[in-house]
Amino acid sequence: MKKIIRQLTTIKYLKFKQIYFRIFYFVRARFRGTIGFKYPGFSNVQVSQLSFERSIHSYNAFENKSFTFLNLSKKFDHKIDWNYSQYGKLWTYNLTYFDYLNQENIEREEALHLIYDFIEQEENLQDAVESFPISLRGINWIKFLTANSINDDNINQILYKHYNILLDNIEYHLLGNHLLENGFSLLFGAYYFQDEQFYSKAKEILKSELDEQILDDG
Repeated sequence: MKKIIRQLTTIKYLKFKQIYFRIFYFVRARFRGTIGFKYPGFSNVQVSQLSFERSIHSYNAFENKSFTFLNLSKKFDHKIDWNYSQYGKLWTYNLTYFDYLNQENIEREEALHLIYDFIEQEENLQDAVESFPISLRGINWIKFLTANSINDDNINQILYKHYNILLDNIEYHLLGNHLLENGFSLLFGAYYFQDEQFYSKAKEILKSELDEQILDDG
């Protein structure tokens, strides 16, 4: 009984949009599971190099094949387990954000090796292909690729595929910072890939969320 009351108390504070998309995504996932749905791959993806002013480097989370997030470290001697879950979902999220690509002491080839390792295991990814990790990873990959003048078709194909997954799974059921991050990332993707669909959705989200989340006094 207490559990039911707690659930009802939670639900009453949700917006209609949140409830609708929770149900919609749940039903759609079950349906797609029965038909074996998979997102398509993309080839001959064209990109446009962006220009960034680098001001603040990412903190050092990767060193000597060891990743450290939330004061917990894990060293992968061979293949990286991108689904590693022993430290909880948030740690796995951080692993797949790829923020460490932009830390000051990482070598270009070492960073590329991490991306290639991730791509090789793309078919088996779990948490990494959820919308929030895709959002942060997209920004971090674009920053790294642009800063190092890298135009790699294999990387661009996966990045474009994941942006299409994000576009299909905007976090309307969560709103808040998740939805705002979806919008910012799609804006990065829109300019990097010169994609009007990404831009249109990014503009829609950011105009709405910035108005709602930033008060008149800033």
